[in-house]
Amino acid sequence: MLNAHEIHDTRDLASFLLDEDNDAEDRAEIADLFDQLGIDADSPDDIDVTVIPGNMFKDYAMQLADDLGLVPDAWPASCIDWDQAADHLKWDYTEAEVNGISYWFRA
Repeated sequence: MLNAHEIHDTRDLASFLLDEDNDAEDRAEIADLFDQLGIDADSPDDIDVTVIPGNMFKDYAMQLADDLGLVPDAWPASCIDWDQAADHLKWDYTEAEVNGISYWFRA
């Protein structure tokens, strides 16, 4: 269920985790992630955290800036160093690692 190429919402992950019909290994990965995040999976309604795989963080930063209306499609904004911008954004996020894959979240 954890996909290194997909941004996840912890409410969806909690629903997957609580369904015992789902793959046990996938559920264990989510349980590990939740443990690192300090999230109680038994209270999914209280959870609202976005989990971003490390390899998608730059794309996430670009989309967030666009959603907030911070980046027009013209010079000089089109010359932003998005790697640097994503690295700076990570200062407000915490990293968790599951099976060698980094996931970033902001609670």
